Amino acid sequence: LLEWKAVGVACVSFMLNGQDLGEAYELTEAVPMQPQVMQAPTGLPLCLRLRKVLAFPKVGFRALVEALGTPDLCPFSRAVAQATTERASALITEEQLQTFMVPDAHVVELYDLCHGARGFNGSRLEQRIAAALDLQRPAQNLALRQTEESCVLVALRRASHAERLIKGAAGLAARGLHQATAASRQRLHEWRAESGGPQRLQAPGNLGRLGPARRLIHGSLQTAMPLAHLVEEKNAKRLKRG
Repeated sequence: LLEWKAVGVACVSFMLNGQDLGEAYELTEAVPMQPQVMQAPTGLPLCLRLRKVLAFPKVGFRALVEALGTPDLCPFSRAVAQATTERASALITEEQLQTFMVPDAHVVELYDLCHGARGFNGSRLEQRIAAALDLQRPAQNLALRQTEESCVLVALRRASHAERLIKGAAGLAARGLHQATAASRQRLHEWRAESGGPQRLQAPGNLGRLGPARRLIHGSLQTAMPLAHLVEEKNAKRLKRG
């Protein structure tokens, strides 16, 4: 059973012959779902039939065959691409977020901002964006810096949040980094240079210096990491334990 409890929050639970077995997983980031059926390598082949009329229906839910055309389900290739992006986002540390060491797709420029008589108020703007994107811990999911009098760059942990911001989720004029002003792009270049570039990114638990940078790059490009890089990371973990 797949249930959307709130915006971006999905719950997966199970039933067996009408008996409710309870919740199994709770997903806090909405990503496309792919129904999959697996069986043991031994035994007769499994036969699966999708029906509109269920033998053990549950109130408030509908059969999978009726939901196949909804946005919650999508082609496998797109689901893999979005899942890859989510894995890359999970590797971004709070320090990398605050220094804008994230893929360009995670950076948004807010423009034509009116700050009022008191000038730029980063805290208020952060709260507005967090509320629009339903972010419970803003400091762990976004960072912002002013580049010009009416422009602000925002770094977000997830590219999907950047897309929502561009589409007007917070009611602000927003655009992708490729459309940002020359001044904003120059400031971003300076911030990243001050942070030393990808070479200084640290993996969770300090397991090597290059792992996070490589994973961010391959996650952004949606390509698999080379075997040599995976072996190198594995060896680094082994040396650390030794």
